[in-house]
Amino acid sequence: MSQGSALRWLAASAETATANNFDKHMDLISKKVSLTGVPGFEHLGFDEWAAHC
Repeated sequence: MSQGSALRWLAASAETATANNFDKHMDLISKKVSLTGVPGFEHLGFDEWAAHC
């Protein structure tokens, strides 16, 4: 991913989250995402993340 693409993704991510447009926000995130280290969760996948939006 180029720096320009990354910056556009970051801007879109911030814009959709700030606007509480969580459907569009989650559209920016891969369904293959897997997070660790989130307080209260051993593992957080896309479906769990989307459920908390």
